[in-house]
Amino acid sequence: MPPKHRQLEEASLREDLASYRLIFDTAAVGIGLGLPDGSMAEVNPFFCQMLGFSREELVGKSSLEIGHPDDAETTLAAIDRLRSGAAGRVEYEKRYLRKDGSVLWSHTTLAIVRGPAGEIRSLVATVQDISRRKLMEDRLLEADRRKDEFLAMLGHELRNPLAPIRNAVHILNEKAGDDPVERRARVIIERQVAHMTRMIDDLLDVSRISRGKILLRLRRLDLVDLVRVTAEDHRNELESGGLTLDLDLPAEPLWVDGDPTRLSQALGNLLHNARKFTDPGGVVTVRVEEETSETAAVVLCDTGIGMEPHMVEHLFETFSQADRSLDRSRGGLGLGLALVRGLVEQHGGSVKADSDGPGCGSRFTLRLPRAAEPGPAAGPEPAPLPRVVRRILIIEDHRDAAESLQMLLELSGHEVEIAPDGLTGLEAARGFQPDVVLCDVGLPNGMNGYDVARALRAEPELRGCLLVALTGYGQAEDQRLAHEAGFDQHLTKPVDLVVLERVLGSGEARTTREQR
Repeated sequence: MPPKHRQLEEASLREDLASYRLIFDTAAVGIGLGLPDGSMAEVNPFFCQMLGFSREELVGKSSLEIGHPDDAETTLAAIDRLRSGAAGRVEYEKRYLRKDGSVLWSHTTLAIVRGPAGEIRSLVATVQDISRRKLMEDRLLEADRRKDEFLAMLGHELRNPLAPIRNAVHILNEKAGDDPVERRARVIIERQVAHMTRMIDDLLDVSRISRGKILLRLRRLDLVDLVRVTAEDHRNELESGGLTLDLDLPAEPLWVDGDPTRLSQALGNLLHNARKFTDPGGVVTVRVEEETSETAAVVLCDTGIGMEPHMVEHLFETFSQADRSLDRSRGGLGLGLALVRGLVEQHGGSVKADSDGPGCGSRFTLRLPRAAEPGPAAGPEPAPLPRVVRRILIIEDHRDAAESLQMLLELSGHEVEIAPDGLTGLEAARGFQPDVVLCDVGLPNGMNGYDVARALRAEPELRGCLLVALTGYGQAEDQRLAHEAGFDQHLTKPVDLVVLERVLGSGEARTTREQR
């Protein structure tokens, strides 16, 4: 190469190097150049500023020396991926230790520079400070945790007064006369308690779904039969609102893998929604369709008020409200449809809403993956259990809840005693020798329901009784804690009388004092 050309090329190279050096020195991101052995050969000023070290203090150290020890494995794994050629560059989050001992969270991009023969010449790391973002994430997680605690407490506090109201309605029904005004009043109270319970459950279930906390109990089931039973359960609610329920169901079963309780809950929310937004004289139609060999659909149509297109887009979002009128005559919490979507998607399905506009009704299509037809049944269904009279101890600090439940159970023939706290409950159990203990969890005077369960299980004369947690705390974590403490069952207030009688008559409650 002629000398003149060589001089021009060298001058151009020097200009390029000066430009690269300027970028290196002025970049608002940390940059580190590492030798093949992992030690740092050069760092830019911003990297020094981020960590509080001088250039001389950083050069010669490895990234492991200035990194958080808990992230060493992540860093080594990233370097190994680059050395092996599995990746051209690696991005990951890691922590650095500043000179003052504080922690810097970073988004680090690591790349490798190879020579002509493929040998490793250097490592290049660019480091972005994401400490502020991580702090905000931590604050959001803490806020979310506090929100969940608040919702759990709210559910507990709202369920406590609902329990004695529902018990009182059951008692009035048992002692009911023929006065039509009294009968109508009882129906109204019962309906509104059910409505309040539904809203509390929806509020807590949406929170559980958002955190992936709902556990599905899947089994092979006939979707046609589930829709028929659920729709019939809601027929009275619809007809009391002046609506006609029309079922269009195939004669043959359509099999899906699902949690029958949760699928029935999703369909029930759609029926409840149709009830709210359809005026008297309207029709609600539910049909089940075999869409494809892989998909079954439940289609619910109503002749109600319909929806604007912009409302359809946001209908399944949490707290979305279709009724924004001042009287809120059709409104709820804006949770029911969000819950439907969450439950259906957890089953691997989808839900869609359609409307031709205001006054043209609405259509909801719920799709689920189909399953193969199950094999022959193992045998006939077991015969229903006979009604059994029990000695029952209620440990409950809410006086109205305890006394109303006592009256209700005594009307069913059971022998019942009550205690207002854990210590009193233990003493009562020793003398009363109950078959069943219905115990609240949030008890006063230093002994909660979990403590009571553990104490009862520790006493030979009492450990055989059926322990039932009857509480306003209904989340999955509460159920886990109850079973770990020794409870056999966990029931959430306000408990349905049919469910309670089923528990009292179950095989788990058949231990007698003589058998103990």
